[in-house]
Amino acid sequence: MQSRFDFSLAANRSKYPDVANVENALVVVAVTDHFVIGERRSSIVVRLIDSSKKGKPDIQEEYDLASLGEVDSISGLLDDPPRWMVSYKERVLAKAGDQINRKPKKGSQPLPEKGVIG
Repeated sequence: MQSRFDFSLAANRSKYPDVANVENALVVVAVTDHFVIGERRSSIVVRLIDSSKKGKPDIQEEYDLASLGEVDSISGLLDDPPRWMVSYKERVLAKAGDQINRKPKKGSQPLPEKGVIG
């Protein structure tokens, strides 16, 4: 069964130039809106691009997924680099190519970055 979306990093780097030089980030590669019992919700597919990581990190613990809305569920998919599908309880305004910030370490204030969610 073939997917409607091309989740390959190479395809997304060519479609979204902002992703081309990303080395350490959680990047949105697809966004899908759908209805559940009359409510509009969104699901996003994110890819972790982090050359220093080994194994499967806890993206909900490390990245600010809640900056987009209330997270309903996270489904992990095996791949290299790893990717996940994150379902939200409402519609989100993310688009392919957006990056999601890491959560700040306790006691530090992150600097806002242009074009970055979180």
